[in-house]
Amino acid sequence: MDYTDLKYKYNTADVVMKIIYITGLVFLLSFLTKTISFLFGVSTNFLVDWFALSPDFNRLLFKPWTIFTYGFLHSGFFHILFNLLILYYIGRLFLDFFTEKQFLIYYFTGVVFGGIIFMLSYNYLPGLSTGNNYLVGASAGVTAVLVGLAAYVPNFALHLMFLGRVPLKYIAIVLVVLDIIQIPDGNAGGHLAHLGGALTGFLLTNNFNKGTGLITLLSGF
Repeated sequence: MDYTDLKYKYNTADVVMKIIYITGLVFLLSFLTKTISFLFGVSTNFLVDWFALSPDFNRLLFKPWTIFTYGFLHSGFFHILFNLLILYYIGRLFLDFFTEKQFLIYYFTGVVFGGIIFMLSYNYLPGLSTGNNYLVGASAGVTAVLVGLAAYVPNFALHLMFLGRVPLKYIAIVLVVLDIIQIPDGNAGGHLAHLGGALTGFLLTNNFNKGTGLITLLSGF
């Protein structure tokens, strides 16, 4: 497959697949920059340093784009695999009920609000400290899409291996509960960001169903 074929596949893909393609490309680039950093004796990964989200508000002032771009970075293979698998299946299902523009609203609002929750948590919750922590991953955006869809069609069931038909509302509840109970076990900021994404998805759908709010306003353009 040459460049022309890849360009055609990207241009004809829906918005979910475009997000997946871009995220996958950034993941590969992050490993390339990691290798280059290692070879030149640099302790930090340039891509992570410039595009991951730090809990430091002062750093956000100098790198405001990181409130978006952290969502395209991932810490490892299984991290990105889990996120993109959910995004592929849930995102494509989302487009059966919403428009591509609405998908982008859910996804990136989830990313932004998840990032805000992460920063607030590390600065104002005594159990967390800023240290050298940073946030990467699409989980907040993915969770916003999943919970938003579950709030819209809660009884729509998916066929899961070994479990059979499971309504979306139960899948969303389980994922939220897992994030809550895992907060003390590590990556507290990441789990709180996921919960921020979940809250975003729920609120957007709640306002959408009432015919008010950001989702309805922006969908009209």
